Amino acid sequence: MHYIEFPDSGGTACNVVQNTFITPGYNTFSFPNIVNYDLMNDTTSACDTVLLFHPSQLYRNDIRIFPNPAKDFFWVNYSLSANENVTMEIYDAIGNKVQQHILYGHSKTLLVHTEKLRSGIYFYSINSHQQKVSTGKIVILK
Repeated sequence: MHYIEFPDSGGTACNVVQNTFITPGYNTFSFPNIVNYDLMNDTTSACDTVLLFHPSQLYRNDIRIFPNPAKDFFWVNYSLSANENVTMEIYDAIGNKVQQHILYGHSKTLLVHTEKLRSGIYFYSINSHQQKVSTGKIVILK
């Protein structure tokens, strides 16, 4: 394990000391080597490095839909903070809402079944607090 001597200093001035604590084994009866990517903005910590983003900046590149075109189902991969939920609405080509799903922050994927959808082009909208933050297209081929 490593530690940082001066966490409030920038760059190499923080002095990262590597391999200071020797653990019994690599992730076996030891500390897990899991990185927590769900850090939130903690205004009480002087060491917080998580920046605030406007929702439209955060979600634009964080939504992945595959396979696209889809047949029986598609996956939605997304990245949200752990305590946040957003809504995904799916519309047909003429603008009728055909499905609605909640994307939960504690999860990172959503499986969407397409058995009730016909072949065609559909559009999705990701909404946070009544504000549209991302849109895109899904093609269904059966």
